[in-house]
Amino acid sequence: MTRPPVALTIAGTDPSGGAGIQADLKAFTARRAYGTSVLTALVAQNTHGVERIYPLETGFVADQLESVLSDLPVDAAKTGMLFNAGIVELVAAQSARLGFLVVDPVMVSTSGHPLLEEDAVAAMRERLLPVADLVTPNLPEAALLLGEDEPAAADPAAMRAQARRLLDRGPAAVLLKGGHLDSGELVDVLAVRDESAGGVRIEEFPGRRVDTPHTHGTGCTLSAAIVAEIARSRQEGEAIDADGIVRAVRAALGYLSRALRSGAAWQLSLRPEGSHGPVDHLVDLTTTPGAASADAAAVQEAADAAVQEAADAAVREAADEPRGPELAGPTSRWAAGEHSQAAWDAGADYRRQTDELPFLRELAGGTLDRLSFVNYIVQDEHYLLGYARAMSLLAARTGSTEEARFWAGNAAEAIAEEQRMHANLLADSAFAAAMQQLEDRGLTAPSPTTEGYTSWLVSQAAVAEYEVAVAAVLPCFWIYAQLGKDLKARLGETGLEGHPYREWIAAYGAPEFDEAVRQAVGIFERSAASAPAPVRERMIAAFTQACRYERDFFDHAHRLRTWE
Repeated sequence: MTRPPVALTIAGTDPSGGAGIQADLKAFTARRAYGTSVLTALVAQNTHGVERIYPLETGFVADQLESVLSDLPVDAAKTGMLFNAGIVELVAAQSARLGFLVVDPVMVSTSGHPLLEEDAVAAMRERLLPVADLVTPNLPEAALLLGEDEPAAADPAAMRAQARRLLDRGPAAVLLKGGHLDSGELVDVLAVRDESAGGVRIEEFPGRRVDTPHTHGTGCTLSAAIVAEIARSRQEGEAIDADGIVRAVRAALGYLSRALRSGAAWQLSLRPEGSHGPVDHLVDLTTTPGAASADAAAVQEAADAAVQEAADAAVREAADEPRGPELAGPTSRWAAGEHSQAAWDAGADYRRQTDELPFLRELAGGTLDRLSFVNYIVQDEHYLLGYARAMSLLAARTGSTEEARFWAGNAAEAIAEEQRMHANLLADSAFAAAMQQLEDRGLTAPSPTTEGYTSWLVSQAAVAEYEVAVAAVLPCFWIYAQLGKDLKARLGETGLEGHPYREWIAAYGAPEFDEAVRQAVGIFERSAASAPAPVRERMIAAFTQACRYERDFFDHAHRLRTWE
């Protein structure tokens, strides 16, 4: 029997949908966890502030909690607004049944309304912090948890010191959020118990501040996203050690950053002046304009079904056709270690089938008809826009500045290459005529195969673990480089002279592309080396699926009838 990861929120409501359990449940869903909830208070609030709080009786909160815990396997839970000492005590007493417990010490709303009674602050310090696996205070909340006279941290050094002191209160980890820093810096500090690091490991997550008033519910959303990440890992049997907590926090911060940026320009309120709107919790569930808007898995399944018969037929027919130069072999000089070599090996069947496709055989021999090649270029133009978005998402999600520069640079390069190739193509009268034929036949829109591939790719980059997303984009680097290298080697300079597709072959055999592939494979190898075994398995699966999509993409360009 299989089941989804189960996440629980214990918090108050927000009828406007931006914070509280409403925000938590949206974030759980967006991050692929089954959401459950226990209400602590009914709150009348909107984007302008809290108007009234109606706390629920502690006994009724206990009844809700028992209803969930006696029936569902909770993998991770979070607390939000607990309001009074009785509810704080209740949660602390039940902590052993809550899986991985994240405490978001909600004390004051964004608009300044108190959300925790005074005696509950002491209960949180003395009872809830010691049983928490992770505490996620902002700067004012951290100061209040440390003591009535404690000043809020004013810089990253003070944040590190306070995070360590909060760790001494008992939790396994503390994420001190730096959104309130006045210095203009934006950094979040994670302190986590780690014996391998000498007792305490400190991780800093620098970020870029989003210029927007719409920050309502950001704390709720972040803690909920962390819970969803942890729930998925626990449900899959992974140990939640220091590395696991760091990965969950990094992924959740990336999600929150994207949600903030997506909602920054929204104007939901009928009274916009003074409004603090929500973030876009569903930012990762959208696709590029014009792409399929259905769930990526359904799009993938439909696209596979549409082209699989044609792809298999092409492989069979290729066996009877004159063979051009041999293409990608079983080994690759770009493999950076055992993990990247394992991925390359896993995709061997799809790479072999790709090599045998008439499209590539005829392209290598220079006999490919122009209409098929122009069709490929048109579809590649659509594909590269989606591919660029996927790499932009990777740039936003990674915690490495070097990797962020790499992904962002290649996203820009993908769009520039598409524009350059298209312009050069249309400068040739024969290719321009082929383009006109496609336009006359109405075949310049994204095909089902292209939409299926790009929708899947963007969903992987947005929602899957960062390591898995890296694996999903890698074949477009690696397979093309191998094809370009093998074609250039076998055709030689003489064979390339006068070749109708020499520009395409030269582009993927160029030293600049070679270096990009080395960097991408290196990121994959490092990511796999530090990932737990279940994540590595998903990386191999994503790499293999992308190899399959590459095979179908090459094939469908040669077979217009499959989607005309």
